[in-house]
Amino acid sequence: MKENFEKWWYFLKYIGENFDGQLKRVKAGTDKTLFGVDGNFHPDFYKQLYQLAVVENKIEQAEQLAKEYTKKNYWDVVKGDALSDKYDIVVADTAFHSWQHMDLQKEVDALKARYNIPDNLLWSFAINVRLVLIRKKKNFEKYGLGFDNRIVKLYNFIASG
Repeated sequence: MKENFEKWWYFLKYIGENFDGQLKRVKAGTDKTLFGVDGNFHPDFYKQLYQLAVVENKIEQAEQLAKEYTKKNYWDVVKGDALSDKYDIVVADTAFHSWQHMDLQKEVDALKARYNIPDNLLWSFAINVRLVLIRKKKNFEKYGLGFDNRIVKLYNFIASG
């Protein structure tokens, strides 16, 4: 759903990524992620954000730039505006966090066809599929608890409203 990008951005900002905490850790030299953008995977864009947020202290401008980047590179890539309510957030967050969105959508589509799952329930099935998929990640042993915690936070966020 089109209006759900803002809901997902709220989740990223305050729950899933905790932008304020990221900024504090970057300023302290203990993190390399700003507004959900990992400097190890997006070094050029991270440098732009760092320049704005840390060097120039233009935090709102940096966040807006990150928001536009996130919409273009995650929400729009998964066609979030065309997905059903709540399912769109799960798919976008899966792309953002682990790039397993194509596997997720394939599995959920198969479940939907097999069990005739209504669109308004797809998100809850997608959460369960995501829990299975995340365990297949090579780095699950190292980060598994964090992965699971994020998915539980996402479930609680979506279920609450």
